[in-house]
Amino acid sequence: VERLADVNTITAVVITASLFGLFLICFNTVLHSVAERVGQFALLNAVGFAPPRLIWLVFLESFLTIVPAAALGLSCAWLAVHAIATEKLNLPGITLTAGGLADGVLIAMGLAVAAALLPSVQVLRLDCGRLLRRA
Repeated sequence: VERLADVNTITAVVITASLFGLFLICFNTVLHSVAERVGQFALLNAVGFAPPRLIWLVFLESFLTIVPAAALGLSCAWLAVHAIATEKLNLPGITLTAGGLADGVLIAMGLAVAAALLPSVQVLRLDCGRLLRRA
């Protein structure tokens, strides 16, 4: 019983570290995407786009980048579990349930929201006049 607790603890630590690594990758991707297009956001703001609409663009880009990648990853995981664990290794107890897939989608959506928070704040704090003069 004591060893089982150790395995559960180790599994939880590995999963947490993996999720943190995924968050850093997602955050870095969205942050660089927004940083490269700071002039475009300043121009949209100067033309009259409301700040909530600019935030919406950042969140939409985050979702369109992260969620399809997560869906592809979950599909590959389901295929791998089905093909390898069930058929090749004869481990019928290892499955990827609908609940596990739903958890994966929710985690991906949470990562997309978390990764877009700081870049959206940066878009709100843009000094349009200075950025447009510089360009």
